[in-house]
Amino acid sequence: MGLDINEMRRQHDALMKSFDELDRLQKSNAERAVRLSTPSPRRSLGLFGSLVVMACTIFMMLALIVLAAAIFL
Repeated sequence: MGLDINEMRRQHDALMKSFDELDRLQKSNAERAVRLSTPSPRRSLGLFGSLVVMACTIFMMLALIVLAAAIFL
């Protein structure tokens, strides 16, 4: 025979170790996928945040109206 029993055991152990590592990586990837798929709770903006968003929206609308008027006039 070309391989002795110790060499076969060594190859078997290396193969099983790589399978164990692959299994561990698959489990960690599955846990990460579950963690990323669950939505995280979001904090509300509060009154000040809402006012800032409204002010920015109104400013952008006015800027677009002025830009449109400047183009067409």
